[in-house]
Amino acid sequence: EFCFNASELSQGENTVKLSFSDLSLFYQVEKDSSRKPEKTVLDNGSSQDWTLGISLLEDKALQGKAGINWLWFFAGLLLLLFAIAAFHFGLFASFPKFASLALSFALAFCLLILNAWVLGFFSQISFFPIALLLVIEAVIVSFAFRNFFKPSLHFQPEKSAESFNAFDVLLISLIIFLSVFTHLLTPTHLQYFNAFYERSTGLVVESNSIPSLDPLSYFGTRPFAFIPGYFLLEASFSFLTGLQGQALFAFTTAIANLFLLFSVFWAFEALGFKRYRALGFLFFIATTFIFNFLLFSPRHSFSLALMLLAFALLAKYRKWFLPGLFLGIAAFIQVPMLLFFPFLAFFASKEFKAREFVKAWVFGIVIFAILFLPNFLRFGFPTFASPEEWGYLISLPLAYIAFDQGLALLFLALFLIGEFAFFRPKEFFNAFRLKVFAGIILLLAIEAFVSYRFNIVSAFLTALLIVEWIELRKPSVRKLVGIVEVLFLLGFYFIIVLLPQALVPNNVFYASQFLQSHSKASDSILSDPFFGHVLEFSAQRKVLADLWVEYADSGMLDGSWDFLKTGNGRILEKYSIRFVFSQKDRVFDKATSFTELEEPLEFPSLNKVYDDSLIFIHQVPS
Repeated sequence: EFCFNASELSQGENTVKLSFSDLSLFYQVEKDSSRKPEKTVLDNGSSQDWTLGISLLEDKALQGKAGINWLWFFAGLLLLLFAIAAFHFGLFASFPKFASLALSFALAFCLLILNAWVLGFFSQISFFPIALLLVIEAVIVSFAFRNFFKPSLHFQPEKSAESFNAFDVLLISLIIFLSVFTHLLTPTHLQYFNAFYERSTGLVVESNSIPSLDPLSYFGTRPFAFIPGYFLLEASFSFLTGLQGQALFAFTTAIANLFLLFSVFWAFEALGFKRYRALGFLFFIATTFIFNFLLFSPRHSFSLALMLLAFALLAKYRKWFLPGLFLGIAAFIQVPMLLFFPFLAFFASKEFKAREFVKAWVFGIVIFAILFLPNFLRFGFPTFASPEEWGYLISLPLAYIAFDQGLALLFLALFLIGEFAFFRPKEFFNAFRLKVFAGIILLLAIEAFVSYRFNIVSAFLTALLIVEWIELRKPSVRKLVGIVEVLFLLGFYFIIVLLPQALVPNNVFYASQFLQSHSKASDSILSDPFFGHVLEFSAQRKVLADLWVEYADSGMLDGSWDFLKTGNGRILEKYSIRFVFSQKDRVFDKATSFTELEEPLEFPSLNKVYDDSLIFIHQVPS
């Protein structure tokens, strides 16, 4: 039974949509007192008559849902697992367990990216060459490295005497659950920004190469110049497994997060905290930003895991080749990793070796430069539209920083208060812990005044300092650690309950579906750039501007906001706009805030063709 207030429905036809995961049930409600009712719905004790009809047609426009070819999926999965197993049991067999797992995942992913990068020049990114190259390389590289190259690296690997414990198994299970089954509870996997990443992967799959232009962004004039490492990796997963859409995203998220878990575990082991690696991982992902991309941005998980693995290798073995390789590939997924790495290496290392660090860092820069060279030759140096608002230099107010650091900052504050209240702080603040604490303060200041993107480094340092405190005071904090574990489990539960608030809401998707069904593929759309990626993904229409600001036309970006704020009709004429897509009460023109409108966003000279009381679509008269 569902009760609707009559005042909320318009005379005539009304559509009520109920959604679960990527499925929708449509009720068409006609408000007409002259017709005999088929069902009566009670509303606050009074009666109101309705004529109800149910459409059982599948909603095909929401996510482009496709079935899974299980034979193809398991065949591709076995090929990927074969490569990882070859590295784990052969190439890196003498390394500690989690180091071997992290290294095996990393090498397999790096090979997939490099293979796809080369194949893209010949438009041959497809199942057969990807699978064949991966298997051949797994066999050859494992044999050659183990017998010839390994002695030259002088890693001095060691066996790990500690097996998986119950907490490790619990965390691995939790990561798989959050990565896969969470997406069964949500209507979509898309946020306002990861829609761009997933659509870009689709463009690579469709073209079997790295495209030259994005056909929808900025009316198809924008070069496809975004760093493509993640797109190449996810496209490789798609060809290997046959997965698409939300299934591909769930698979990619799960494997990325397992890789991140193994890398974080090994990073804490490399720093001497094998017993507390699981707690270290929990405190690390307790920050709001990291937990968010743990669920909805595997691109961040891959790049962060590679950078942490490079750091752990450098901290433990002090050699530069593999750390430099992994750092270069991490930058090919997310360029800022090259900038974050010096801060991580200096503040988190117990013995910072400048010479080995410089070698690894420079080698990483060289690897990235080689991979970026084709982009540079085609498109030149990167340019940014509105960099003060939407580029890398986005600072956060102090309140936002506190929210961004989340539970980790709260726990650090509690532990430090406990240290000063019940212990002797001089015992805790030795030279290394003071360096870590100073690093946290410095990075928080950078987040407040320069760029918040340093939060992934401050998050790791925060987790490291908490683990240092637990290691020092372990006789006194067993009960406290138990309480922390319970708090985390409760936190995960409430986060799952609140998950839909982090996603693109259904009403935006429904509005984009309406736009797709009532417009032509050649029509030009002016939208708030904040909605640009979603319209390109869901409505598949050309948009004047979105928030991919690299190599963007600043005039088109500013023109979108100018029209929404002023109604300047010359912008519509200049770009031959056919539809305007907007939110009625605000314009999202800032990264950390928005412009609140005093009146609903109406354009008297345009025809309003869609109004769900939040999203407006206006049509420009012919």
